Amino acid sequence: MSKRVWHHPEIPAGETTVAWRSAGQLEDTAEFRQWMDREFPQGAAELSDSESDETSRRSFLKLMGASTALAGFGMAACRRPESYIVPYTKAPEWVIPGKATYYASAMPRSGGAVPLVVTTFEGRPTRLSPNNLHPDVDGTDAFTQASVLDLYSPSRSRKVLKSGKASRRAELEAAIAALAADSSAKVGFLFGTDDSPTRNRLAKDLAAKFSAAKFYQYEALVGDSS
Repeated sequence: MSKRVWHHPEIPAGETTVAWRSAGQLEDTAEFRQWMDREFPQGAAELSDSESDETSRRSFLKLMGASTALAGFGMAACRRPESYIVPYTKAPEWVIPGKATYYASAMPRSGGAVPLVVTTFEGRPTRLSPNNLHPDVDGTDAFTQASVLDLYSPSRSRKVLKSGKASRRAELEAAIAALAADSSAKVGFLFGTDDSPTRNRLAKDLAAKFSAAKFYQYEALVGDSS
């Protein structure tokens, strides 16, 4: 296959321009010069007198108002459903709607606890901060900050489960009552590696009631222990 050769027209002897925007620039016609002198295209500079300007401005505002109204009607169905906050029947003590209430607390962790100041609004915790007044304060880590999100997680269990399937609370209470009536029942309890005096006391009470009870400790972040 032979190479295609393009034959360009020869440039006139007195011509110095080698590239043109259009054929009109090449021919340098009067229409092209008039088009170049105008700042805007044909028709953009019409209605240049003051009365026409006022009419055009008024018409523009009318059109903009109508388009805004139509846009409002179209977007009305895209809003979130409205919900109403029901006031307290009997307001809790020290609770003012919209004003934060602070509590000194501690988050159990492996080998100790993290001293915290919990910020709440109407009983709902929203922020965890280190308790700078505690002698063992050492700030907070990502796990502590993320723990408050567990309260609002949509994947949090909301039903009683039995073998991974939804069950009724009455069945759970009946199973607990049956275990409580049998002191020789083989029951296993799983705890974290954190230490709690209250938990230790309850574990001793359970061990005294259930002779065959087993207690296990597991922490996903530090490894297995039993």
